[in-house]
Amino acid sequence: MRNRNTIARPVEFSGTGLHTGTQARVRVLPLPEGGGLCFRFGGNRFGVAEARLSDTRRKTGLTFPDGSSLYTVEHLLASLAGMEIDDAEIEITGEEVPVLDGSALPYVAAFAEAGIAERDELFEPRSLASPVIVESGRAFIAATPSETTRVTYVIDYTGTAIGGQVKDVVLTRESFLNEIAPARTFGLRSEVDALHREGLGLGGNLDNVVIIGDDGPLNTVGYRMVNECVSHKILDLLGDLTLLGYPVTARYTCVCGGHDIHARLVRRLRGVFAD
Repeated sequence: MRNRNTIARPVEFSGTGLHTGTQARVRVLPLPEGGGLCFRFGGNRFGVAEARLSDTRRKTGLTFPDGSSLYTVEHLLASLAGMEIDDAEIEITGEEVPVLDGSALPYVAAFAEAGIAERDELFEPRSLASPVIVESGRAFIAATPSETTRVTYVIDYTGTAIGGQVKDVVLTRESFLNEIAPARTFGLRSEVDALHREGLGLGGNLDNVVIIGDDGPLNTVGYRMVNECVSHKILDLLGDLTLLGYPVTARYTCVCGGHDIHARLVRRLRGVFAD
């Protein structure tokens, strides 16, 4: 058992949004009085659980009670969860969270430099009494009772240079930092033009996305780590799970997943704990 944490001092990020291609600024502020993870738009502040999951096409888009919208929150939220920062306020200028280098590393490095402040309140995750399973087409995700938070993720890009990848990890701050945070967002070169026609990926480039051609990454440095693609899927899942508004200790198993089925699981879990 540990105490809840907040960030010790404010941290600011700015840069280009992955999908909109527009500039944005984010400030993450301490919440020493508690309150979980919150978003502030002007004079309004909303907890993550008040957000409605409104867009899951290659990203996590949220709509808040005042009508404010925000896109691509998953890397930032995963970084907060992975660094065990439970209480913080996120101020947004713009419509999308900056993609930075496409991974969680710039966020966690800044949080580590700012410091993490322990609060008096205990961190108390919730537990499942029975499995929760969601299926959608070929995608499958399950949350099952467990004494630790563990993720097993499988991806299948048969016919591409990605192929099939599997990763299994027990989540701790250390495993997040070493095995999940460095993994960058990725995409197939063959999909880029279609994404642009949909208004997606407009801010993507070889500095913030692993773009994979017929023979592998087109980026000069190639992959940053073994099984980087499936590791990034776990990063996305962790960010999406924070939208519950509370941690749920469970064994999470996902096959051929993405933001849509992550969001479906979040909705189901909200219903389970509302009963």
